[in-house]
Amino acid sequence: MTLRDFSDNVKLRLTELINRFDKENDEWWGFGRIVDFVTDFFLSDSIKDNVRTIEAYHEEILDKKNMSLEQLDKVWEEVYATDMHYAERMREINEQFNQLLANIRAYTDILNPTQPDGGLAPILRSEDEFQARFAPAYEQWDTWLKSAITRDIERAFDHRAQRQVDELFASLGYTKATWNALTEDGKIAVLLEVIAALNAILRTNVDIKALKIIDDGYREDSSLLLARYEVGVNQIEVNLAALNDSKRSIDLLRGMAHEVRHAYQYETVIDPSKHIVTDETRQQWKQNFQPGNHRDGVQTEDEKSQGIVDTYEIYVSQPLEYDAAMFARNDLPNNLVPVYSGSWGN
Repeated sequence: MTLRDFSDNVKLRLTELINRFDKENDEWWGFGRIVDFVTDFFLSDSIKDNVRTIEAYHEEILDKKNMSLEQLDKVWEEVYATDMHYAERMREINEQFNQLLANIRAYTDILNPTQPDGGLAPILRSEDEFQARFAPAYEQWDTWLKSAITRDIERAFDHRAQRQVDELFASLGYTKATWNALTEDGKIAVLLEVIAALNAILRTNVDIKALKIIDDGYREDSSLLLARYEVGVNQIEVNLAALNDSKRSIDLLRGMAHEVRHAYQYETVIDPSKHIVTDETRQQWKQNFQPGNHRDGVQTEDEKSQGIVDTYEIYVSQPLEYDAAMFARNDLPNNLVPVYSGSWGN
């Protein structure tokens, strides 16, 4: 097996090679470029055959690719970052293994019949003593294992569903022009078909018999509510102004993915057996659904008088909104720090 060598010694040697090539290129720039072109054109396939050592291979490739010191530093930075990521992951695995080993040793002591106290026999005679000695360690491991498996299932389902949504919209193929050419009823019919498809993808039960059209107009800051999921009624409301806005109307397509995702979140909270998510995800969503805990991104006069700050960044950083926006691939502010990232974190 060939090992990648990213040691300091290798970087120093490559740096010296690059400096040497830079100096030679300055001296023979015109002629050197012609030679490089000819050798690349006629001899590119023979590099591997003619180079017998890794050092000579490095020299040949660096010369041909004209690598700079900045590019070399970037390679080493990326390798270091990758190594740190895997080192942290291996540290976590090592800690989990050590905990498991400690649990196994504890179980061995409990089940060992050669123990002075008779091992398992007296414990089985006392259920309370058995629970006190055996159950806590087992429950700790069982809880961690279930959480880890659930987290992986949650993430895998969400990313697969997101890809299916991408395929759905790609198959529809609407452009702004073709979408705006539809009548109001035509757009509503397409949106209902989209909701039906999203129900199948997310295993939700949003009403597909009709859309509730609301005349919400534009906000004071000229922003526009596209649609919203009506909790409890299990129906999506669409703003009439958004339906007829030639610039934003097409955004209703992805908006349906956003709103049906809210239905998924709500179903998860009210029926934990409906969808597979971690307890942490469920609790984050549940808390955000609580009255007074969800911001709509519009600063009202009442909020100002109470000293409550409500901005678009605060709105989309909430657990419910960040998850729905990421799932639907809605545009988000740069450098946004979500309260909870769930399936969309690193």
